[in-house]
Amino acid sequence: MKAFISSLVVVVLAGVAALFLFPPLHTTSAQSASGPVSDQGAGKSGSAQGAATSVPTCAPSWVVVTSPNAVINGDQYYATNQLTGVSVVSPDDVWAVGYYNDPSVTQPGSSNKHVPRNSPNDKVQIIEPEGSGGTYRTLVEHYDGTGWTMVPSPNNGDDDNLLAAVVGIANDDVWAVGSYINGFGIAQTLTMHWDGEAWSLVDSPNVGPLLDNRLTAIDAAATGDVWAVGYYYNEAAIGQTLTMHWDGESWSIVDSPNEGERDNNLFAVTVIATNDVWAVGAYAESNGYAGVFKSLALHWNGVAWTVQDTPSVGSFTNILYGIDAAAPDDIWAVGVFSGSSGSRGLLLHWDGTAWTPVLGPSTGSTTEVLFAVKATASDDAWAVGQIGAYSNPASPVVIHWDGTEWRKARTPNLNQNEGGYIGYTALLS
Repeated sequence: MKAFISSLVVVVLAGVAALFLFPPLHTTSAQSASGPVSDQGAGKSGSAQGAATSVPTCAPSWVVVTSPNAVINGDQYYATNQLTGVSVVSPDDVWAVGYYNDPSVTQPGSSNKHVPRNSPNDKVQIIEPEGSGGTYRTLVEHYDGTGWTMVPSPNNGDDDNLLAAVVGIANDDVWAVGSYINGFGIAQTLTMHWDGEAWSLVDSPNVGPLLDNRLTAIDAAATGDVWAVGYYYNEAAIGQTLTMHWDGESWSIVDSPNEGERDNNLFAVTVIATNDVWAVGAYAESNGYAGVFKSLALHWNGVAWTVQDTPSVGSFTNILYGIDAAAPDDIWAVGVFSGSSGSRGLLLHWDGTAWTPVLGPSTGSTTEVLFAVKATASDDAWAVGQIGAYSNPASPVVIHWDGTEWRKARTPNLNQNEGGYIGYTALLS
């Protein structure tokens, strides 16, 4: 959901709940509701908050903005606070969601309890065997133009609750989605709504009462036109695409196609218009856990979802984790591809006719993945992810499209244990 209000971009970090702001490329003043910004031009250092100090247009830079973490029994458990999605309503109305672990609540083990399934490629990968690590609870944070604060959010039941994505439509109309584990140990869709005063759970359907269902992404064209996507596991334990639509009154499952006979997962969605929606992810050519995955793109034309051809890059796996559109014929999708020499960030572009691969900058890593993208214009798109994706620690990576090529952007020095960027949003001027 794009709102044409101000220039503001926000990234969320996997690991400790930390967020980043980026001064707009064409701004002439640091006076904004985006919080403190650093002046890194001409060798200068410092910060300003609400002051009309000049920000050089030639060398904008990312800066760290601190955010709170869940506190359990007086202690902060930094390693188990995760932010997975972010959305901007206005410069002083920004939402980020995720989950944290409450070690004071441990689910009792049971030999009869189902172990919920999730895709091996899902960026939300923290479900632990029952009785081993406490309980995951929803985490919601809000930026009011001055700082980030935690906002109370509901949970469904006493087992794990995970938020994967958020979209802000208006200051009293925000949605967050994910999944929760019910009393039988089955993953079910989780949807909640902000009405301007409080978050509340909203009923959402599932494919089969005894099948694992997970929502991974959400976007909206309007209050009564919201899409959420993810995946579910059928009776044969094969992952299938899951798409749901909110019409202003209720959520309903919309039939969506699958590619091949093995696992299909959707990880991102962008809504351009009522009859123009894209969802991306991956499908398995062979065994879903040991085989090769290929990129998957679905398109909604107002009547039905159809599979759209996407190219394969490299010799092995291709997965798409993020998608965004600057225009109906100017869409970027990002993710990861792998070959014999390792993995690299995957960048695909839609020109209104076909998807084509675009070369990204070299990061010097053989374990790189891009998780999210935001396209604001034909010459302005950002993608974020991490290098060292299959090792610990990992380092964040941010790249920028200037209309001609993708370039690596400078980012703050971080504790590498904090991981990579997995959520991104922008507000256009």
